[in-house]
Amino acid sequence: DPQLATISLQRPGQPVAQFQAPTTPPLATSPVPPPFVVTTDPATNVSFYAGMTDDPFFFDVPAELQFRESLRSGSPNPSVFDRGIDTFAGFNVMSVALRIPLSLLGGSNDALGVSGYTEPTQFTLRSRPGGVRHVGRFVNVDRMGIPLVNSALLPYPQKDRYNAAGTEDDAGLVFANEIADTLKSLNTDPDNIAVLSNLAVSNGDFLRLDTNIPNAGPQGGITTGAGFPNGRRLADDPVDIIVNIISNDHFRGAPVDNVNQNDKQFLNSFPFLAPPHQPLFGPQ
Repeated sequence: DPQLATISLQRPGQPVAQFQAPTTPPLATSPVPPPFVVTTDPATNVSFYAGMTDDPFFFDVPAELQFRESLRSGSPNPSVFDRGIDTFAGFNVMSVALRIPLSLLGGSNDALGVSGYTEPTQFTLRSRPGGVRHVGRFVNVDRMGIPLVNSALLPYPQKDRYNAAGTEDDAGLVFANEIADTLKSLNTDPDNIAVLSNLAVSNGDFLRLDTNIPNAGPQGGITTGAGFPNGRRLADDPVDIIVNIISNDHFRGAPVDNVNQNDKQFLNSFPFLAPPHQPLFGPQ
């Protein structure tokens, strides 16, 4: 059965809207995925989707780790990317998607900053038979803005601190030294350290979107110059861009890891995510 989500939209000190919408339950007994259930609030024209989808990220994780080690040694080895295996191919994730009209976002300029947080309550109390009660304030346990900043540039001992912090801490340079030290260990030069600092540190770890830059086309848009690091469309390849910066433009803007598109084509309409992979039926 679908769960019922409550979507609350508000600007500081000004509630905007609240509505409820069902999720899309997975269907493990069919070779065909269930149709996406999209709910659009008639009062605000905000659309919501939640359910299982194909994992939309695509790159070769082991090759990227090997390339990082080659950077540390001072001898970049791009040949590790020759195999071109998408680590995320064939996997599903639980996704939440929102479509919000610009008119609801307000603000005094046309730049939007987006940072995603996972916030469970501080305590979960369980009682028999199966009762669950969530108590305490909501606390950060994970966050993400620019791809690879949290996963690749934060030293492992600092990840819990980083996940529990916020973008204000980033802009306060709380983690600037740790990120800079990681980049220096990869032999990233000062100019490219400054590029990444401006992108994800000194102004906070946000995905930023200039809404004045037009974007159109299939799979959520493919207009040249409209993608990452200006926001991040699903078909964009942010890993190539970040790895190219870290390696001092070693690839001269060319594709890096030979994994240049998702294993499933994204949709041309909201929620744009690709349907999930279904269980394999019959002989393969």
